[in-house]
Amino acid sequence: MRTSTQTGALAAGAWNFEIGTQNADVLVGSGLRDLFLGRGGDDRLIAGAGNDILIGGHGGDSYEISTTDGGTDLIWDRGSAPTGTGYYATGEDRVVLDGFTSTDAALHSIGLQISGDDLILTYDNAGTTGQIVMRDFYAGNGFFIEELDIGTGAPAYHFSYLSGDNHTYSVHSGPDQGGEDIVVGSNASEEIYAGIGNDIIFGGGGADTFMFHDEEEAGGGTDIILDFDPLFDAIDFTDIHTLNMSGVAVTENSYGNAVITTDYGVIELAGVSAVDVTEDIFNFA
Repeated sequence: MRTSTQTGALAAGAWNFEIGTQNADVLVGSGLRDLFLGRGGDDRLIAGAGNDILIGGHGGDSYEISTTDGGTDLIWDRGSAPTGTGYYATGEDRVVLDGFTSTDAALHSIGLQISGDDLILTYDNAGTTGQIVMRDFYAGNGFFIEELDIGTGAPAYHFSYLSGDNHTYSVHSGPDQGGEDIVVGSNASEEIYAGIGNDIIFGGGGADTFMFHDEEEAGGGTDIILDFDPLFDAIDFTDIHTLNMSGVAVTENSYGNAVITTDYGVIELAGVSAVDVTEDIFNFA
């Protein structure tokens, strides 16, 4: 199932060093700093209380991190890309966040940042803060995480990210598809469309346009935009030809976030107050 454990000084302080096999392994963290190398198979790499380094190999690996520990954990996914696409993909790698009390608490406790080619997921679980650095997420080498599981029984969120032009589309977009996605942009200015479902959207840098289509009627769900900037970004309803400002309601929820409601779904703007949502941020047909 797994190989031996070595504890020593790989750098300052003591480390717990474990290497998996070519089979499906479970490597469990300690109170030290852990360095795990998964190798082959569909492995579970379970971080401990320290600032850990988790390196996956081939196969669909699960990187499990407790949000009650805090600190900084680094994930290096070095495996092959999954086979198939969308709902039919296999061998997908995922980050699992444990410790949140509810799906709602998890969704309002996470954030995303870009640092070079890395995507950084931050969290604040009842005052315990931490970050997960997903190395080379934007490097274009096929080594990246495909899913995020927030550990509360909710469906896993599928990562969709910029692929080289100024358009970012969810793999679950289209009138006959749904699914929960995390759609992430880059530091450029982009048009971003998440599709049907309850999605998490991160524009990154630049002046981004977040697009919403008429196919979402009665199935648009609730989308959360993590980094909307009213000074530079826009919400685009031009594909919904019958919608105008009179069909848009703006309120504020208990988290202090603006909530935009139409007949085609709900959009929450994290960190933006309702008073800052004015007509000029919208594009209509």
